[in-house]
Amino acid sequence: MRFLLLKIVFCFSDDAATAWILPFTAGGFIYIATVSVIPEIMEKSSFKQSIFEIIAFIVGVYSMVLIANFE
Repeated sequence: MRFLLLKIVFCFSDDAATAWILPFTAGGFIYIATVSVIPEIMEKSSFKQSIFEIIAFIVGVYSMVLIANFE
């Protein structure tokens, strides 16, 4: 529901309002990933696999930062 509301606000707002939507959405993604996904990864896989998955997560977050900066 919250993301639907953000999409509606994004469609009908100006540039000043959209400046806070991207960090809010990215923060929600990072929160969900760190609270639910990472603990599950840590308990169901080997240490080596966990390291690779955390590195992939960090690369994904960094990719979002790059896209946001060059957009």
